[in-house]
Amino acid sequence: MMRTRLMLGAVAAALAISACSGDGATSPAKVSGSNGGTPGDTSHIAPNTVNLSGHVFALQSTTAGQGSDTLRYIPIAGVSLKLMHNVLLNGVGVQELAGTTTSDASGAYRFDGLPGGYYVIYAYPSASSGYDGSYSLVPAQQAAVVVDVYVWKKG
Repeated sequence: MMRTRLMLGAVAAALAISACSGDGATSPAKVSGSNGGTPGDTSHIAPNTVNLSGHVFALQSTTAGQGSDTLRYIPIAGVSLKLMHNVLLNGVGVQELAGTTTSDASGAYRFDGLPGGYYVIYAYPSASSGYDGSYSLVPAQQAAVVVDVYVWKKG
C-alpha cells in the first residue's frame, strides 16, 4: 500500500509539472495567483531560492472526555526525510534528489537554498516507531515554505 501511495504521488507530481509548464520546455513553471505582481497579473515565476521547513507529526486518535473522537498531533523525532525535486527532462517529468535530513527532537526539519519549483517530500519513520511512511507534495513558489508532514500508526 505504501508503494502504491508513493507511486501515485510521483505520478501526480509529474502531472502537475507538465500541466504548469504549458509548452513542455524546461523553463520555470508559472502558477496562478497574485504574489505582488502588477494589478491584473495573476502569475509569477518561482523564486530563485527557497527555504523549506516544517515538522513531522504523528496523528493519533484519542477518545476525549465525553466519548467524542479527537486527533492529537505528536511531534516525531528521528524520521528520515527525502526531498525530491520534480523537473522536466526532455519533456518527461522526473524526480531528482534535492536533499535528505532527519527530524530533530521537536520533530522539526529544514532544507535551505533550494531552487524554486515543485517537490515531493517523503517521510520514513523507523521500523520500530510503529508508524507508516508518507509523502507530501510541495509547490515551492515562495521564498519561505512551511510544510508539516504527517505519519499514521501502522495497522
